[in-house]
Amino acid sequence: MAPLPVANIAFDGAQTDDWNRLIDSRVIPLKPKVVAYYCGSNDVDAGDSAVRIVARIRTFIDRVTKALPDTRVVFVSVNRAPEKRDRWDVVDDINRQIQKYAEKNPRVRYVDVNPALAAADGSPGWSSS
Repeated sequence: MAPLPVANIAFDGAQTDDWNRLIDSRVIPLKPKVVAYYCGSNDVDAGDSAVRIVARIRTFIDRVTKALPDTRVVFVSVNRAPEKRDRWDVVDDINRQIQKYAEKNPRVRYVDVNPALAAADGSPGWSSS
């Protein structure tokens, strides 16, 4: 992303609760102009409901936008990974809810990456093997 100053503070296995605990120490001090937020996938894997996951995502976004009034949040959709096939309904519900939330909040953008990751027939364009 050079020459943009980018800080990648993501870590493997993170869930939405983790980022809500770490927001004050790892996000807010950086005073970013934009936060690209991809989280929720591991929550789906852990068996959590869309309602609970969306609530935690909204908490994160609300805390960022309250603490940093000039910051924008870009929510990158939860992807329909093959290993989540039995929970795609949850993935789709999360994405729908956050997309609607973003449509009402001018400081939030929703980016759906699933079309770029899907094969022509709508199935994931990659294999989990």
